[in-house]
Amino acid sequence: MTFIIAIQAKDSIVVVSDTSSFYITDDGRIKPHPHKRLPKLTLDSHQNVRTANGISQLSDMVFDTIASNQELHELRRQLAKVSDVYLAHFKNSPALVEQIQLTTIYCSLLLDTGPRLYSIHTDSIERFEDNSISILSAKHTDPTNILLELQQLQKSIKPVKEFVDELSCISHYLRLIKPIFKKTHTLGDSSMDFHVYFGASTGYYFEHIPNTY
Repeated sequence: MTFIIAIQAKDSIVVVSDTSSFYITDDGRIKPHPHKRLPKLTLDSHQNVRTANGISQLSDMVFDTIASNQELHELRRQLAKVSDVYLAHFKNSPALVEQIQLTTIYCSLLLDTGPRLYSIHTDSIERFEDNSISILSAKHTDPTNILLELQQLQKSIKPVKEFVDELSCISHYLRLIKPIFKKTHTLGDSSMDFHVYFGASTGYYFEHIPNTY
């Protein structure tokens, strides 16, 4: 199960994704790959971050098509176009059809006020508001089991200027995010380790977190 957390602060963003990998069986079912890890965060030439749930080949095809294009409407059009191709190809597999239809892209753009996150689906583009948090999965997810942790995370969103430095800000979020990924790992197929992207107007941080302690 893909699991992604996206956080929009007033002057910065945090995007975190697990590394779990899946494969498609001959009869069209989706199975977790026990030994393969898959990075799901992509940086473009402007150091903006992109990630998506759903089939990785689908989102990769969209990203490759417009690798240097920051036009959100073109990103949406390409997602709709590629999704139609995949839906036609996998129309006899209900599990894959559901995953394709749920595919959503999170991406960031660097504005004058700092990085801003956007959520892109085949028929819509939504701008993240300040102090907001959102999660993505490869299937419909009931967040009840991690609701308290997500609420605490949202209450703890702060601008970078309230920290001593950016490293302190990153550490603040990691302290709250690590337990969430450990918990989702015990509840499903998502990995305990994850990649984290932190972006601010002054630069960005991108790292793999083993999350073993």
